[in-house]
Amino acid sequence: MSGYTRYPLRSSYRFSSGTVFGLLIILCTILVSCGSSATTGSSTGGGGAGSKKLTIAFLRPGPDPYYQDGQRAVVMAGQQQGINVQTYFSNNSQSQELANVQDAISKHVDGIEMYAVSLSAESADVAAANKAHIPIFLLYGYSKDLLPKVAGFEQVNLLDYGKQVGIWMSKNLSSGKVAIITGLLGRGDAETYAQGFKDGVSSNSGISVVAQLPGDWNRQKAQNATQDLITAHPDLKGLYVENEDMAIGAILALQRAGKLSQVTVVSSNGAPYGLDAISKGQIQASNTCSPALEGVMGMRILQGVITHKSDPGHLYYSLTKFVTKANISDANPWLPNDSDIQRFLALPQLTPVPDANLPA
Repeated sequence: MSGYTRYPLRSSYRFSSGTVFGLLIILCTILVSCGSSATTGSSTGGGGAGSKKLTIAFLRPGPDPYYQDGQRAVVMAGQQQGINVQTYFSNNSQSQELANVQDAISKHVDGIEMYAVSLSAESADVAAANKAHIPIFLLYGYSKDLLPKVAGFEQVNLLDYGKQVGIWMSKNLSSGKVAIITGLLGRGDAETYAQGFKDGVSSNSGISVVAQLPGDWNRQKAQNATQDLITAHPDLKGLYVENEDMAIGAILALQRAGKLSQVTVVSSNGAPYGLDAISKGQIQASNTCSPALEGVMGMRILQGVITHKSDPGHLYYSLTKFVTKANISDANPWLPNDSDIQRFLALPQLTPVPDANLPA
């Protein structure tokens, strides 16, 4: 054993059997101690050399495919990065969401990445995480008041995201009535997409926004809302549906009413079935982002905050692509393979939005 010096015993010293037994126990303890110390400094990944494996909780609020695909990508990236990802589902319930956050805290996770059900819900989530001194990163639900209390926010530039769709509509629809089907209200993104769209179409005085109904990110609700719209406005010419899962429901309602060729449908997000609808001419344009890419980039930022390599308290804008039938392949995938995840992990880190440009 390295470093051990054997001293000669004095011939006059006599050992009892108990003393010999005691010395043997001490010697074994030393050997075990030396053997275990050889591995305690090794890295298990996910947090840099010499650190333990990180555990991150990922919370999704509802069953929408957007949230499911974001969660799936974070789990895949965690596997590649040596990060343990624990997943939770809140079923669009604020109380369940807070219970999930508290459960993650009780399990001593190193960080939390999540979509919140609503702005009011995320305030309680952030407060719980702050009390436990656990970094929390929010996908959507930006709040300037909460910004100093979080690892960060990531979302599309909400107003501009909807505005680009409205600008396309203003250039490609000469005139007529248009309507909006929004996502679930209460977190701020659905409301701001709608306002951005209105700002975008306002440049064409021949277009008028005649109605706005909630679809709650739900295909069946959006189908029902579309039926109500075309009943109230049989001469409807354009429809902005804030995500493509809802847009599929809207298309079905328009097809059944024989009005799909009459109504120009535009959307957001770039889901696989949405891109398929664009290729078929059922959706004419979509401002796309990838929940998989968003989730992975958010996880990277959170990991940096946990390991003190990134500063907390910033807003980041997601990477987006505006697509029509002509450039569908430009959209980032929602259902990434391992190579896509590797590409996401190798992208330059997102740049924080400067304080002077932060939304109010």
